[in-house]
Amino acid sequence: MMEIINDEESLLRALKWLTQTLTSRNPKIVTLDIWEQAVEACFADPVATNGNTAGSKNPPKATTTSSDRQNTAEFISAFESPKLIFNSLRQQFYFSEQQRFPLLGSAQDKTEMMTQRYAFIHQRVVRQMESPPTCIDRLLGMTQSSSSAESKVLLGMLHRHAEGLELEDLTGTILLKGLEDAIIQKTGFYTEGSIVLVNGQYDNGVFWVDRMGLPMLEPKSETMPYLPPRKRSPRTKNQPPLVIYSMANIDLDDPDRRQALQDLIDQLIEEPNEAILVLFGNFTTETLTLSVALEELATILEDVPERHTVAIMPGPNDTYSACWPVPPMKSHTLSHLSQKVCLISNPCRLEYGNQQVILVRKDLIRDHLESQVLTVSGAKQSLSARVVNTMLSQGHVMPNAPIYWNYDHAMHLYPLPDLLLLGLDDKEERFECSKAKCQVVVPGTSWTRVTLNRKGQAQVVYPEEDMDDLEDEIASP
Repeated sequence: MMEIINDEESLLRALKWLTQTLTSRNPKIVTLDIWEQAVEACFADPVATNGNTAGSKNPPKATTTSSDRQNTAEFISAFESPKLIFNSLRQQFYFSEQQRFPLLGSAQDKTEMMTQRYAFIHQRVVRQMESPPTCIDRLLGMTQSSSSAESKVLLGMLHRHAEGLELEDLTGTILLKGLEDAIIQKTGFYTEGSIVLVNGQYDNGVFWVDRMGLPMLEPKSETMPYLPPRKRSPRTKNQPPLVIYSMANIDLDDPDRRQALQDLIDQLIEEPNEAILVLFGNFTTETLTLSVALEELATILEDVPERHTVAIMPGPNDTYSACWPVPPMKSHTLSHLSQKVCLISNPCRLEYGNQQVILVRKDLIRDHLESQVLTVSGAKQSLSARVVNTMLSQGHVMPNAPIYWNYDHAMHLYPLPDLLLLGLDDKEERFECSKAKCQVVVPGTSWTRVTLNRKGQAQVVYPEEDMDDLEDEIASP
């Protein structure tokens, strides 16, 4: 199930309602369409006990706009993010006219997802290289005498192979050899399905690697001329900077974290500008169920002034869903705070005029360490820095995560946002860097205040105001 159910009573109600939804259609065979409609109906209200919304094809939107305030920031759910598509024949981008997609995709949808991932990075790389990467099928057609001495550059996806690793592009696959002696870029992770640049020589059906690294980055200002325009509310001169407070892993069982959250609320009370407070999970702990944790959180948030907006994003332990993106949580205990509290999907986009902020909460350090297919030793950057560098170079939150194929576009980081606010693994230290004019902030378990001005420049402030002690650890690819 997609939704968050943390007690037996709610689980039984949800299963009962799902059963009623299916049996009300009285099908001899539960087809894929019927199953999708039932799941979407549960998505809209997972614990409903009547049939008023059964089979609904249009669940309520998760987009929240504070339009009655001076700050007109808008949260866009992952399930309503515009889908950007690259047309390889016309060599141009366009936005899909379709707004919602089947949750359970077909094999063709998966193929299209992988093709689009590759195309996004390929056209970005081509713009920054003197000559485009060589297609694998052209290598396979070369004679041994003409190929062995000539150095080639390939762009493709890494995959495990019985004899090591292989590289795949849209034209074919080729076995990689010589990685143990090659120069490997050490600023990121190499996981299953990650896209890399490889330099080396082809010889008798095998590609001998001399160098391997991640694709180069491209600032948003250089990407936008190639993208179709979108209708957005322009940011006026009178609108103030966007102020965002954030905190991750809200463990209310921990006295220190509970006090840190209370200190953050006190800071919001004194904040003169309209601000957005983003709280990343996990909220669930070994002793606190999600419902109990949200009840305690609602009590604490009652002191937040009405001029501020609170966005609550689920963490990995707050949902039973194994697929991404993750829908927003449902909480009746926070309903009386609906004027200032919104429950958002994971990931989620925040737009303020022509500026974009992407919010993500995922245990990316653990995920990258567990799924890497090529281990790099001697890396000087921290794990957080390497995760960030991998995300930005891949233009994706996590390429090998279980994903709803039709909503993979919600996980893209293309073009790079003005600000990436990232909740990482529990107990991970805060981290901040700027790469290709994209500001990345990992708040950690202590709160962080980010101010985004009209030019997209972010100023980050921590509780101790020790910005001078923080170093930009991330290195250039």
